[in-house]
Amino acid sequence: MKKQLVSALLGSLSLLALRADPPPARAIFDGHTLEGWTGSARSWRVEDGAITGEIRAGESLAGNEFIFWQGELNDFGPDLTGSWRNGVDFQLNVLTLRDGSVLSGMVERETETAYVVRTPTEVRSVPKADVTQRKALAQSLMPAGLLDQLKERDAIELLMFLTDKP
Repeated sequence: MKKQLVSALLGSLSLLALRADPPPARAIFDGHTLEGWTGSARSWRVEDGAITGEIRAGESLAGNEFIFWQGELNDFGPDLTGSWRNGVDFQLNVLTLRDGSVLSGMVERETETAYVVRTPTEVRSVPKADVTQRKALAQSLMPAGLLDQLKERDAIELLMFLTDKP
């Protein structure tokens, strides 16, 4: 299966040059109204900038309630265009600092004097003079066994995305 996956990935990568540029991103929700959306006004509303669904107290639904975007959609997902997505960006780095503390995260940027490290809770600039050791771990931050959980086509598309230089 893995050899077939790699072969399919390599074949698919050759098609990248033929792929058209994606359409520009656009918002489908303005954070204030349900303009462009279709759904029951009794079930759906905008609250604190988010689309909120609710069954009112004392009421019940005869069936499922959905809300739909009426406009045209293209592929969508999180915007990862700031990353080169070559695997290095997802590599866990462990920095041992002069005071004995340890900082783990992704090195977003490196200058002559500092590392800019993204942790799960913050982005932090760390002077190189404060770092006694930097170790880039071989394992990726991507979950172990991720490809085993995906359908073959989904795995190919994920690998194509992660290896594509925007």
